Amino acid sequence: MNRRASERTGWSCSSSSEYTTVDSIRSWSDRCREEIEPFLQAWAPSRELQLVRAAWRPGESITAGEVVRHIVAHEIHHIGQLSVWAREVGKEPVSANLIGRRLF
Repeated sequence: MNRRASERTGWSCSSSSEYTTVDSIRSWSDRCREEIEPFLQAWAPSRELQLVRAAWRPGESITAGEVVRHIVAHEIHHIGQLSVWAREVGKEPVSANLIGRRLF
């Protein structure tokens, strides 16, 4: 999310391109988790079809269920990226197991 989108939504999870060290990325990730976790904790099946507006899709409404599935798919995508990069530098690949990752 770019800074302008962050200002519109009130989210502080701005673009990760602002962070250039592992510590700054971890700090950014922790702040994002603090914002996302209450949303996931409050999830109820009745929210599945609730229409929401996403900053990255101006003028369009999507369902909250689509947002949650997008978050999960995006997390899996990044786990795959980390696994490939770890192998490239001779490290153990990141596990694709989502159980125990404290996603919420």
